[in-house]
Amino acid sequence: MKQNQWAVKVINLLRKTGCANCPLSQAGPCSNCLACLGPVPLFLPAADLNGFTALASYQGPAADLVKAIKYKGLRSPIKALGQALAQQILAQQVSADQPQLATMVTWVPASTRHRAQRGADHAELLARSVAHHLDLPARRLLLRAPGPAQHTLTVTQRRSGPTLRSRPINPDARVLLIDDVTTTGASVRTAARALRRAGAKQVTVAVVAATPPRYTPRRPRPLTARSR
Repeated sequence: MKQNQWAVKVINLLRKTGCANCPLSQAGPCSNCLACLGPVPLFLPAADLNGFTALASYQGPAADLVKAIKYKGLRSPIKALGQALAQQILAQQVSADQPQLATMVTWVPASTRHRAQRGADHAELLARSVAHHLDLPARRLLLRAPGPAQHTLTVTQRRSGPTLRSRPINPDARVLLIDDVTTTGASVRTAARALRRAGAKQVTVAVVAATPPRYTPRRPRPLTARSR
């Protein structure tokens, strides 16, 4: 499988780290997990987002790694994933000859129940790692109302996204929103709308993995006497 070029850059940071229960059935170190992520998905950002970054498609090893972090408490790769995301964000800015896109970092919060069950909010840990490597402040801006987890809902139900509200934000703030994975895009779009309502000027999104959009090719229309 094609290696993710940004994950490769952080392999050396993980040489001394191993996973007792590697989701990829490998002996470690964690670099074995990161090195086989990919490919980067073709994901077009929604109109209400100012930019979008993903390290890999949500399939194969990348999906296994994200699920292990979300549901099995795997934390050892989080810091390195944060650095990989930060490097990719910086590279995009350089290639596009753009100024710094963000003034602060936040994340899509887990529900209170899941945070208690897992002992931490893994999206927060990821966001703080990204913020550290971008030299930006990390702020807990979003608050999540009680409700079922997104992965327990049908695709139709998930499109409405979780109920989120944001603390007030400086009107000139450019927010980098972090999440582990996006499938329908509902959570990040809902979060972006909440941040904008609270005053954010721009919202860009960065995730570890994304489900590429599925396009159904249109069948050519049969010729009729009128169209000839």
